[in-house]
Amino acid sequence: MEQELLQILRGLKSPRHLLQTHAQLLARGLSASPRLLPVLVSAAFSVSPSSPRQAAAAAILGAAGSGASTVAHNTLIERLAGIGGGGGGGGGGRGCSAADALAAYAAMRAAGVYPNGFTFTFLLRACESLRRLFLCRCVHGQIVRCGFGSDVVVQNALLNVYYKCSDPGDVGIARQVFDEMANRDVVSWNSIVGVYMSNGDAAGAMELFEAMPERNVVSWNTIVAAFTRAGDMVSARAVFDRMPIRDAISWNLMISGYATSGNVESAWSLFDIMDRKDVVSWTAMVSAYAKIGELDSARVLFDQMPDKNLVSWNAMITGYNHNLRYDDALCTFQQMMLEGRFMPDEATLVSVVSACAQLGSVEYCNWISSYISKSNTHITVALGNALVDMFAKCGDVGRAHLVFNKMKTRCTITWTTMISGFAYNGQFREALLVYNDMCREGVTLDDTVFVAALGACAHGGLLQEGWSIFNQMVEYCCIVPRMEHYGCIVDLLGRAELSEYVSTKIVEMEPFNSSYQVLVSNCSALEGRWDSVMDARRTMRDCGVEKTPVVIPAERLASALPSATVAPSLVAVREEADAAGMLDLRLLLRGAHGRCVLMELDSSVLCGCSDFFAAMAPREDAAGAGGKRLEVDGVENLDAFCAAVELMYNPDPIGCLAAAGVSRAIDVLEVCSSIMFSKGIKSCLTYIEAVPWNENEEEKLKNLFARFTFDEAMSQDILARLRPHNWKSSDDLTIQLIQSVTGSTSTVARKDMQSLVNGLLSKSSVYQKDSSGLNKESLYQICYSCLESLVDLFEEAREPTDYTGQILVVRGSKPLIERVSRQTENLSWLLDILVNNDIAEEFVELWAKQDRLIRMHEQASAMVRYELSRISAAVFIALGKGKVQCRGNVRSLVFRGWFSTMLLDFGWLQRCPKGLDLRSLEENLGRGILTLPLRQQQCLFEEWFQFYSTKGAECPNLIRAFQLGEFV
Repeated sequence: MEQELLQILRGLKSPRHLLQTHAQLLARGLSASPRLLPVLVSAAFSVSPSSPRQAAAAAILGAAGSGASTVAHNTLIERLAGIGGGGGGGGGGRGCSAADALAAYAAMRAAGVYPNGFTFTFLLRACESLRRLFLCRCVHGQIVRCGFGSDVVVQNALLNVYYKCSDPGDVGIARQVFDEMANRDVVSWNSIVGVYMSNGDAAGAMELFEAMPERNVVSWNTIVAAFTRAGDMVSARAVFDRMPIRDAISWNLMISGYATSGNVESAWSLFDIMDRKDVVSWTAMVSAYAKIGELDSARVLFDQMPDKNLVSWNAMITGYNHNLRYDDALCTFQQMMLEGRFMPDEATLVSVVSACAQLGSVEYCNWISSYISKSNTHITVALGNALVDMFAKCGDVGRAHLVFNKMKTRCTITWTTMISGFAYNGQFREALLVYNDMCREGVTLDDTVFVAALGACAHGGLLQEGWSIFNQMVEYCCIVPRMEHYGCIVDLLGRAELSEYVSTKIVEMEPFNSSYQVLVSNCSALEGRWDSVMDARRTMRDCGVEKTPVVIPAERLASALPSATVAPSLVAVREEADAAGMLDLRLLLRGAHGRCVLMELDSSVLCGCSDFFAAMAPREDAAGAGGKRLEVDGVENLDAFCAAVELMYNPDPIGCLAAAGVSRAIDVLEVCSSIMFSKGIKSCLTYIEAVPWNENEEEKLKNLFARFTFDEAMSQDILARLRPHNWKSSDDLTIQLIQSVTGSTSTVARKDMQSLVNGLLSKSSVYQKDSSGLNKESLYQICYSCLESLVDLFEEAREPTDYTGQILVVRGSKPLIERVSRQTENLSWLLDILVNNDIAEEFVELWAKQDRLIRMHEQASAMVRYELSRISAAVFIALGKGKVQCRGNVRSLVFRGWFSTMLLDFGWLQRCPKGLDLRSLEENLGRGILTLPLRQQQCLFEEWFQFYSTKGAECPNLIRAFQLGEFV
């Protein structure tokens, strides 16, 4: 019977089958069978979804009660520690953590089940994952208490875990465990030798190695591996030559060591005399030749390999990548896929994506992106970084940003790549937004990040932002600038100021050199300083300096440069003027990105409409053989510049603008202002004021009016739409709207009104002179009112009632829970407004001092009290993100009062999140804890650990925070 059930358990495929089988075992009285129960627990991890695995396995053990064997509990601990089961389905997986293994051990002891040696080896593996010395000591105490202090297997595991959980470079505790071991085997000696070698103490390791009473091949390999890892191939070869017996690992260690150090000849000599070459040996030689650039030799070896594995293919692809042969890397990848023996892993895809990025081919980019999407490949940090880089270099920065936003875990390289990606595609402001987000998230800033950010500022001409970032790097991050940083600053100054300074000094030395005069003009044009362009051209004309013309036939010039697109109504005007012989000027416009446009114009109209061209126009007697010519360099928006010039000749300028649309009219308005074309400015303003705008056009106008000053009489109607002076002040209008939202009783109406107010507040900083856009005192009066109402409602919840639960207490036809929910939603929304306007410090302090609410929280029902934790969650998230800068005593008070309630209510927050981002809560709750004094961090950890051991999944996962903490 049990044998048949074992076969059934091993073949389970779904959670439903698991439940049915468990029910059968319960019915037959076999739920605690020593043979079946461990397999059943293992099956719970194989077939259950990731998050309920622990709960399912714990329920199975709970049903077995005290009859559950130690082996069954060990199975659960092993899986939770992420040791057993192999793949993602069988192992602990992402839904479990090493801390769950410790909680499972606590449950095991509470059930009266006694551990064995395997129990502690699994627990020590969990401690190794957590890297907490405090937990190692706790488990060590349990080992001694349960009588396993002399178990050599357990002691060996303890030795290794103590070293890995100690401070870097500290081998003292591990050595103490080794010295106190009553019994030592060869594994014990190998372990302590490995500890010393890992710590870089070769002398100490060799001393222990020589003192070993018995050595096996693993002992010798440990020493060889340590020396090769350190790059000391002379010592490694000396030990290798002394070995009485060598296995394949010994040979492969030496070959790989020589290959890594670049000594291919020595690697080949060992490879050549090796009796039984395996795939590791062949792969090491392929990598060795690829590393020194001998790709043809590497390919010959690769093709001769009797058997290949995925690492072999990766070595060949990576070798091509490192030697800039990206096409060959992609061809090798395609060959591997055609053979169909191996599926690419993370290393393969990172190499292939990097090759696609370097080639910059949109076709390759779409191909590899499609493959990753269709194969449901898990995007790791390294692969995500490569994808962001690939999309950015292929010109699709939107998809790069999409991948960046979807990455749940980001490293410094991720942020740096995204900043560089935006800058690479000319979106310099967006690059700085990513940099600012990086600072707000608290990511560690290194010198590479600042190279990317300063590079974006340099290429975008953002002088003020560049200086600010440079000062932040030096003063706050204490990073010593490297040549790359100084290069960015020099480039930034060159684009913003020094180019004018240098070119002007050159002109002072040789004022009659036309080339230098043109240099001043061109530098000014590139930077958009058209007044300086006019000054330079006037100086040339007044001094009689003329630019030496290049003799190019007019026909060749006209055929080589694309003509501007003109409106149909303008064609007739030009043809008429041409017939009259009035097109006496050729205007050559050079765009900032290499594009040029040649226009044949009537100089009298051009100079009569624009003061800019009047100052630049050549004299009548200065015309060369090809007629008068005028050049404008560094035009940013070539199409808009052409449209502005053509507007001078158009009999119906407003009709022409209407055909082009509002966005083009705004661009033309900017050009008209730059070239001092007053009639064009008036036409643009008249048209723009008369038509509706979308959001992008409105933002474009705001930006333009912030940079240019227009005649008030002509622009007042547009300004009235951009800055509506008839609005009430924030104290009158915005506060009234907020009061309407907080007082509304309709759920649908409240949501709509909240969206409306949020939209208005997002524009308030533009419309209002007050820097915050809100009256702080009036806003806090609303907060106090909502908070008082919330306290009254909790007092009401404590009143005796005939109902079985407090949630049904009714006053004025509204259930109590609904009124509580409305007030907590009000406070959460108000807190969001306060945070966005940087005035939330007082609210956090106010919430920290709500002792009365904290006491009433303990007495209220779960459905009522968890509403308070929604507010606490918003406070913790704001603190963790650094959006609220509170004093240390206020932060301590918040956590002292509301941390316990958060733990108690977290299960309800999981079931009814109401839009709360639980992942963000866990992450920022941990970050907030790390800002507290060490003693308080330790107290909170102990409280959380006790709660986590009993509640498990219904408790926030703060493992990451306590791994980073330094309170133990």
